[in-house]
Amino acid sequence: NAGAGGLWISELIEWIDYLDSKGDLARYHAIENGFSYKHSPFTGTDRVIYEIAFRLVPNKNSSDARLKKEQSRTERLESGQFDYPSAGCIFKNPRGTSAGKLIDDAGLKGMAIGGAMVSENHANFIVNNERKATSRDIFELSTMVAHEVKKRFDIDLEREIILLGRWNT
Repeated sequence: NAGAGGLWISELIEWIDYLDSKGDLARYHAIENGFSYKHSPFTGTDRVIYEIAFRLVPNKNSSDARLKKEQSRTERLESGQFDYPSAGCIFKNPRGTSAGKLIDDAGLKGMAIGGAMVSENHANFIVNNERKATSRDIFELSTMVAHEVKKRFDIDLEREIILLGRWNT
């Protein structure tokens, strides 16, 4: 359930077709809810999303929509979010604070392992600044960041990214 600018993807979903554990096609109606912060009814299950129908409302004033889009893009450009490749935020925000602030307050901006580095612009981004980071580099760096935040502030950071495959977590 990704979100940005106060809007969550779940607010736009009409239905989701998915394959269940037996390989049968099923439909989930969004009205059934089950969505929350960075969570969907599919999180942690073996169901595979096949197709999603979105409820989109035409905007009668397209110039307002264009202006809003440009403002959002300008803000992201100015904050350096597009300077280097990244997968976006690595950690979910703990209740009452932001993961980026905790990472920044721990002095971890610029920390690197292999080709992965904690962004100098947004501490909750791990960037591939030299374009040679491996998934192992990102995993190890995110593990180290979470450990440091726990050690300094006694707050557990939960990864927003989902690890697939074999990891020694």
